[in-house]
Amino acid sequence: MMWGNLFLTALPFIPASMLVLFLFVLIHVLYRALFVPPGFDDTKGGHCAACGYVLGSLSDNRCPECGVDLLKAGVLTRRMFIQLRGSSVGAISAWTVMVFSAGGVAIAIWGSVVQTSYWMNNAMTGMGGSYTQIVTYGPQTEWDDETRELTGDTFEVRFELPSDSMSQALIDPLRVVLELPSGDEYTMEIEERGAWTLGGPGGDRVGEGEALNAETIDRLFEAGGFDTSDEAYRSYSGQIFVLADVAKSGGVSAIQSEGHTKLMTVQATGDYAYALAQNGWSTSGTAGTGFGIPGGIPYTLWGPVLYGFIGLVVVYFVGLVMILRRRRKILAVGQYTEVRGAA
Repeated sequence: MMWGNLFLTALPFIPASMLVLFLFVLIHVLYRALFVPPGFDDTKGGHCAACGYVLGSLSDNRCPECGVDLLKAGVLTRRMFIQLRGSSVGAISAWTVMVFSAGGVAIAIWGSVVQTSYWMNNAMTGMGGSYTQIVTYGPQTEWDDETRELTGDTFEVRFELPSDSMSQALIDPLRVVLELPSGDEYTMEIEERGAWTLGGPGGDRVGEGEALNAETIDRLFEAGGFDTSDEAYRSYSGQIFVLADVAKSGGVSAIQSEGHTKLMTVQATGDYAYALAQNGWSTSGTAGTGFGIPGGIPYTLWGPVLYGFIGLVVVYFVGLVMILRRRRKILAVGQYTEVRGAA
């Protein structure tokens, strides 16, 4: 058990140690490509490939130090040593990985810190705010599950519940909106005690009353041009009344629980062809209202990322130029033409 706990404690350090090792490898590749070891002579002469002895003027083809045949062992010049030790391609590749990996890690850390802070600040300052729960109903026989749209000569009814983000209780009158295929909407605002007002598409008031009942919902359908004596629309009207009666006093939780149960009971005693179906629900509100998690980070907070990326690109290309210049400089010492000229 002790070893298991020790392993779990050390587990997070394994990826970090691998990253450190990977960084060490990249730095080592850069070092080998851009620097010559201090022990390697800077003279333009060659070295014995067997023992590394600096060769000067020779009377024969044997190394004065180890006696090996230089025609077999070979002569290693400084330029050859540098080329074998590292390459420009390797240095550029290592530099590219280092720079953009560091940039990616920095952006990830910045994003996690700023986004967490942004969400927490909005959530804390938004406690006690409000949001609007929207539940949509329509005739079941006219709902297309594939297109997620109402089809044919039909309608939809939206229950808009302005609610407190903490208690989910209504903080403003319930709004029951009847939307016609033409796009016209008739809105009935219902207060908790039952008083209601009915508005038309232009916002003008077309009706009002003091009590919510089945006849009240008939007024909503009549305003939309429906014949409420028709059996189908009387069925729809009765079901809307059941939902509205529950939602006006119980809010979001009531329409989603008690309202659903009562609606199923009403539909079970009537003609299923005239049943309403819930076509979906959504929530409206702004970040910081205290409901759910605010949206993504505003674009204004991404400015540092843009400037950081531009700076990263500048650093990358400056480093690239320096790498190429350094390689050119260390390779220029010990070129064959220079040795021949010196001779």
